[in-house]
Amino acid sequence: MDKLYVIAKYLTFPGAMVRGFWEHIVCRICGIPVEDNRLLRSDELIGHVEHELAPTSRKAFAVCFVPAFLNGLIALILTISAFTSLFAFAMSSIVETVTDVLGVWFAFSLFEN
Repeated sequence: MDKLYVIAKYLTFPGAMVRGFWEHIVCRICGIPVEDNRLLRSDELIGHVEHELAPTSRKAFAVCFVPAFLNGLIALILTISAFTSLFAFAMSSIVETVTDVLGVWFAFSLFEN
């Protein structure tokens, strides 16, 4: 099961990278020291930054909630945009179709992470 988790994370690496970026930013804002900022590794911390424990429950909540909320918000906007372009409007070129499919994949990777 661990190998399946790592494979899924590597297939959706853009979402893992963006979530790690948000987590790093929130740690910096909250003043929590980051110990290891490698995002793509082959253990259970893929897509996360290793940081010290948060001293207060508010900071711990912020580190857990804010990156997930921002990923979900960006993914929702991308999903609505890409699916509207794919299915509601007439597709005029292959470049637009490929761009929309990549947008859906990126949105899925953000939702997954």
